[in-house]
Amino acid sequence: MTASACLLALAGSVAAAVPWYATDPKTGGHDPAAYSDGQTGTLMGTNCMLCIRSSTDMVNWSSAGNVVGAVPSWVATATNNTTITDLWAPQITYRNGGYWVYYCASVFGTRTSVIGLATNPTLDRTSPLYKWIDQGEVYSSVGSTTLNAIDPNLFVDQSGQPWLLFGSWSTGIKMFAIDPATGMRSTSNTTVYSLAGRSSSGLGIEGPTMAWHDGYYYLFTSWDVCCQGVSSTYNTRVVRSASITGPYVDKNGASAVYGTGNGTLWLSRYGRYIGPGGGTCYKQGERDFMVHHYYDGDANGNAELLFREIVWGDDGWPVAGQPFLGRYLSAEAEHAVLANDTILESATASDGEYVSGTSSSSNVSFALNIPNGGDYRLRIRYANANASSTSQSLQVNSQPAITVSYPKTSAWGTFPQADTVSENVHLKAGTNILKFTPSGTAYVQLDRIDLLRGARTSGMVGAVDNGYDFARVDSTAVTLQTGSWMLLENVEFGAGGDSLSFRYKSTSAASISVRPGTRTATPLLAATLPSTSGTWTTLSLPAKPTGTQDIYITVESAPSAGFQFSSLMAKDATTGLRAKAPPTPGFSKTGIQRATGIHDAEGRSSPPPKMF
Repeated sequence: MTASACLLALAGSVAAAVPWYATDPKTGGHDPAAYSDGQTGTLMGTNCMLCIRSSTDMVNWSSAGNVVGAVPSWVATATNNTTITDLWAPQITYRNGGYWVYYCASVFGTRTSVIGLATNPTLDRTSPLYKWIDQGEVYSSVGSTTLNAIDPNLFVDQSGQPWLLFGSWSTGIKMFAIDPATGMRSTSNTTVYSLAGRSSSGLGIEGPTMAWHDGYYYLFTSWDVCCQGVSSTYNTRVVRSASITGPYVDKNGASAVYGTGNGTLWLSRYGRYIGPGGGTCYKQGERDFMVHHYYDGDANGNAELLFREIVWGDDGWPVAGQPFLGRYLSAEAEHAVLANDTILESATASDGEYVSGTSSSSNVSFALNIPNGGDYRLRIRYANANASSTSQSLQVNSQPAITVSYPKTSAWGTFPQADTVSENVHLKAGTNILKFTPSGTAYVQLDRIDLLRGARTSGMVGAVDNGYDFARVDSTAVTLQTGSWMLLENVEFGAGGDSLSFRYKSTSAASISVRPGTRTATPLLAATLPSTSGTWTTLSLPAKPTGTQDIYITVESAPSAGFQFSSLMAKDATTGLRAKAPPTPGFSKTGIQRATGIHDAEGRSSPPPKMF
């Protein structure tokens, strides 16, 4: 079979522009938990009768019912209290062919607390199988003087054993084994393990959640005081252990157990984002995320949510990455790590905010997770109302710094689409740190950055920004199955249209579609890939996309063992542009350094706010 005989459909050349402006839809909530199956996201939170929200893009959420219509009757019996009117801090997971939701109920400010479990075989409300069944009590701290049974969080270790983490203040974070068949507390291992605590019971630590990375279990907790609006002092800390039962230590190797109170700061107050905490870790494709709440300083402390990527540093420890606002290869300056900068607001800025330097020691550092290394074009949106062009130093990882020149723009604080400059950069697979610092006494304002990959560059080899039901073989290839899809963001094609080539190997025929823009768009092409007898083959595909666009590859059929994909590339493509101008001294903008706001706990005085 020849390559040309494999083509089934062709939509013709397509030119498209990728979004350059993000908008946070302000999803309200508190103590959130998210789950993604790769196709649909599910979101839950506190004080809404275990309400569920659903999303196909992890950005825009719609109501999808409730687990319960009222507090289960067993709660009043177990706590000997009839004043509990809602449920807190649920977590949803998929186990044993169904969905498990752990939740807690508590008399606020006491240890009179219980953890419960509800189950459902499906989240499809149109299915005849859809029915939430409350399984009752999993654990109780009623009468305890040392622990508090709230904030449950299920985690499955590398051996497949599920564990339930929980705890608030008191002697800290606890954990016990879960029966993998029932979701209830194990009867074969009844030990309650102590994982982490503060130096005394009068200091806040709660909301445990966990992630696994490269041989370690990473335990994230919320410290200090929540639920006080703009006065909240919540911050998120992390410790790790090679064993899920501990011992856990911080980045300096100091013990995290109760009485020592050590934990490495992961995320704290910045700009209007006050008290970030109450988070839950989840996976989406190859990426790790934490959904957490914060109190909006511009909205009287209302609780809102961010879906923040966990970026794993070269030393193995997690770095707080960018909130997901719909794109993986874009980053907002206000969510970077800032030093001697201030966050300002503008209707023309992406997501309404930007960053202005305040001194010669100002810097802006972006921590980005790049699943596949290679050559990229870094597009920087900025404002420069100095008398003439100015410049910054850009260092990418440990590479020699390069000079970025910024021509003069019309005004400070305005960011039209055309006001960008570009630099070619080489990024490695994994964590990349992009650090901008002033080259002299004149400063620029940064709005956002976008990473674009030329369709003929090394950035296309093994490229997957996210997707569903794929498995990484190595840095150059992935395995795809029937129903798999992959996203390649910000692909730059030549202005005259580029012929495509598809590199793969398969033991039998497979059918694919290549779609521009969205997963449901009209296919740019649909093709049957012939068997390559298990050897790598490059197949020419006569589609001619143009411009910069997102590309989705969907698999309609594949061999039972799947097939391996390496790259979708173009024969002729742009390789990136540079905008250069000599640095010129000019007017200097000044401002104030952002607050980091780490304070001692003063205790809770009001209950968590309602979600949604």
